[in-house]
Amino acid sequence: MWFRIARDCLFIGKHAFNKGLYDQAVDWISTAAEVARSENNQSASVSEIKPFLSTAIRVVLISSIKTLFITYLSKTNFISVTKKANL
Repeated sequence: MWFRIARDCLFIGKHAFNKGLYDQAVDWISTAAEVARSENNQSASVSEIKPFLSTAIRVVLISSIKTLFITYLSKTNFISVTKKANL
């Protein structure tokens, strides 16, 4: 039988983050925090996990905001006007 321990989930989350898979990193690192609570911080503590989770969430949010902003600018023709002006 396979079971998750917080340290393993954190490791997988860190690896996903380093590979640029930020959504998956958030999933794995939040799972690590949940498992850490349930196992009473035996393999990894919630206080150790929190900074990694915070950073991963921040990166996902910033990436989403950038995508929305670029989409908005492209739909308002701002990007094409700016490109023409720079030529």
